Amino acid sequence: MRVDRFGNKLAEGYAYAVGEILSKTADQIRKRERAWRIIGGIVKEKGVKGLYSFTGLDRGFHPEPEDLEYMDEEVAPGLFHDRFRELALDMMGGQSGAHDVGLFNRTGAASFAVALALLKPGDSVVALAPPPTGISHPTVVRAVAAVGGTMVNSATYEEFKAGLDSRPDAKLVTILRLRAESELIPLADLTRVIRLVKDRGLAIYLDDAAGARLCPVAYGQPKPLELGVDLAGTGMDKTGLRGPRFGILAGWKELVDQVKAKAFDHGLEARPAFLPGVVKSLESYSPERLRVLVDTTHALGREMRRVFGERVQFSPATVMLRDEEILRIALERSTTRAPAIVPLEASATLSMILLQEFGIVTVHATTGWPSFGGLLLKDLQPEVVERFGGSKAFVGALDAAFNTLAQIIGDPGEVRRVLFGSSS
Repeated sequence: MRVDRFGNKLAEGYAYAVGEILSKTADQIRKRERAWRIIGGIVKEKGVKGLYSFTGLDRGFHPEPEDLEYMDEEVAPGLFHDRFRELALDMMGGQSGAHDVGLFNRTGAASFAVALALLKPGDSVVALAPPPTGISHPTVVRAVAAVGGTMVNSATYEEFKAGLDSRPDAKLVTILRLRAESELIPLADLTRVIRLVKDRGLAIYLDDAAGARLCPVAYGQPKPLELGVDLAGTGMDKTGLRGPRFGILAGWKELVDQVKAKAFDHGLEARPAFLPGVVKSLESYSPERLRVLVDTTHALGREMRRVFGERVQFSPATVMLRDEEILRIALERSTTRAPAIVPLEASATLSMILLQEFGIVTVHATTGWPSFGGLLLKDLQPEVVERFGGSKAFVGALDAAFNTLAQIIGDPGEVRRVLFGSSS
């Protein structure tokens, strides 16, 4: 049985325990809606400038004023779809004519459509994800389960080969090369896996939500389709893109056509009226700007380390406080010896305190099931950090939020009040 450092059993398919307060998706939605109400109150009182996004995500929509008249379901694709294909193929490393692209309402929708198109009940999927856990993104896990498939997980080339050998009837391979917290599959292992799979004639779907841009910029790895995979998905709300929160799928034209058809059947495609903003977002992408975001994140992380020490972890692109460390820090500041919550709940509560008391938006406040349970900082905009008062001001707010968290970790009712707005 896999457990965390506090002895809590890790949830199946996740790298953390869920506890009793955030135990189901309905709880995550309730927490998210609570965050929206807080955000609404801040904006009404202080305007949008009263919010400070430290999520590293841009989920806004930024079309140019002159494009608004074209935002029509028929007009927009007529004017912008070819340009979208051109830009998306370039970003994904595709070849015009051989590859094609599709636009989905999020990366998870693209993954779901891939499963619908390529799998049937009882089919096996062999999955590779970064060590040490080898756990794929939750949206891929759910997509395979939703169509009645089964997954064999692996974290290394050796584990993957063993899994593939054990499932000679496998129909699909999925790869997550870069986890949200920047755990990465080494390029040598990645190349060997792809070569092995191609020799066996299986299709490969690369879930590359952040990696499509971050891997070439920060890790020296190729663009997604340059690796030789058949399909690759990425998100538009992170790593240097400015939204909207859509997913792009690119790959061999025949396969993309199959996936787009399933997406259309099930309402998973993005609305084409938004293509003007999509094109502007892709046109504005700059690897140089992404490097600035990474440097800003690391600068803030160095300031965090002055207060929280080596618990603050760095990767080539992110700064992290894991959920277990968050609960441990709160315990050290509390009179409570036995916490009434699990690390994931402590992390979520900390994020909500940051939002309510300081207007700081972090991923865990407004997302559903996170792929990383702790405080994850990435792709931070220097303008936002400066507007908040700089790295020292952020770390001061985080320090104060920990003091608040320390007061309530022994009281599940108070934790519920912070997360949901009521103690029940």
